[in-house]
Order: sequence, then structure tokens, then C-alpha cells
Amino acid sequence: MCTGAEPERHDGLLEDLRVPFALFPVRGEPTVDLARTAVAVARDEGVDLVVAVGGGSVIDLGKAVAMLLGNGGDPLDYLEVIGRVVLSTSRRCRAWPYPRQLHRSRGDA
Repeated sequence: MCTGAEPERHDGLLEDLRVPFALFPVRGEPTVDLARTAVAVARDEGVDLVVAVGGGSVIDLGKAVAMLLGNGGDPLDYLEVIGRVVLSTSRRCRAWPYPRQLHRSRGDA
């Protein structure tokens, strides 16, 4: 589970989990090296589901980790401009961002 810099903010949620989990706090904008580290931790822990609870940086890293777990490779393989721009082909790993602004525009809270 990717969280913000203070995972204890989610203690209530974490206490109710009935499955094993590993925490990976994100303390700022994700970097290529942070993505590499997070993927290594996820592989070491045998992660098969990535949950990101927090703001944009946390969500960005969670999507990157899920995509890399499903497709393999290095973060630079998939980055535009500075990377190789390899297209994801795995059906095991998709991301559909659903921004909070969309909820508000539909009248949801």
C-alpha cells in the first residue's frame, strides 16, 4: 500500500485489513529511483495488488508500481521524452484515473 509521508493517518483503515500488506510511504514527487525501489519492495513482498491512498504523488507512484509489476522493465522504458516510450501490452495491469474533480462535476461528494 502506497501512502503519504504519514501512514499512521490511515491506522483505522489498516487495522481493519484482514490480509497481509506492506506499506510504502511516499514523501514527495516520485522519482525514477523511488519507483525502482518501490517495485523492488513490492516484488520482495510478493505483492499482487497495489493500493494507493493519498494525494497525487502517492497515486502516481502506485500506478507506476502496478504497471511495472504487470509489464516488467524499468521506469525509463515507459517515460516519454527521456525514456524509450515502450507501450504497455499487459492486460493484467491497467489504470483508470478517476479524479476527485470528476466526482464534484457530477454532483457527488
